[in-house]
Order: sequence, then C-alpha cells, then structure tokens
Amino acid sequence: MPEPWHGINDPGFWTKPQAEPDKKQKAVTDNETKPKEKAAPVASLSDAKFVTPESGLKFNDKCVVQVSVKYKEQTSQTRVTFRLFCTYKDKKHDLNKKVDANESNGFAKTELRCIIPTTIPRRG
Repeated sequence: MPEPWHGINDPGFWTKPQAEPDKKQKAVTDNETKPKEKAAPVASLSDAKFVTPESGLKFNDKCVVQVSVKYKEQTSQTRVTFRLFCTYKDKKHDLNKKVDANESNGFAKTELRCIIPTTIPRRG
C-alpha cells in the first residue's frame, strides 16, 4: 500500500539536508583546539596540621585541623576545603572526609572526625 502524501506544512515533515559536494568538510584536530588555561591560585596553603587537645583523643572524637593561608592577591574568596588522605602500603587512599572552612586571621580551622575506614584492609 502506498504511503500517504505529506505536504511541507504538515506537522512532522522533514527532509534530510544535502551536503554541498564542492565544499570539503574538515575535521577538527588537536592542533586547532587550545586547552583552557587553569586559573592561577590566589592563595598558598602551608603548615597544615592536626591540633590534638591536651586531654588526648579517643576513638570517634573530633580533632581540630588547621592550615596557614597567605593570599597572593586581593580576593573575597576565603573558603578552604580540607580532605583527608592516608598512605597504606605505598598506596594513597582517600578517606572520603571533606569539610569546608573559612579563613580568619591567616588560618583556616575546622573539625574532622577520624575513624578507621573500611576501604583499607586491616591487619589481623
């Protein structure tokens, strides 16, 4: 059975566009695309450490972490992200601990709860 005729004004009418044969299509190469340059850091972080309380730490206690922040230029960005990693058998493991803090008086401080992760095999 023949297909019904569709006019150009009918909904759903579409024809495949024809490429012009005289123009050659050129593929984009890696030489033509320039990677975006990373923005330069506006601050430098140094002297990161855990500040243990005088009473000591027990399992599942929160521990204060701090880092020194020095700005290279004037900015309103003061947030610092703390992430916790460990090295076990010469492999670096992400402990999936991420906390944000704001810089104040040249330091950024926050609390992290240090627990033993289940992703690292334990001895014994």
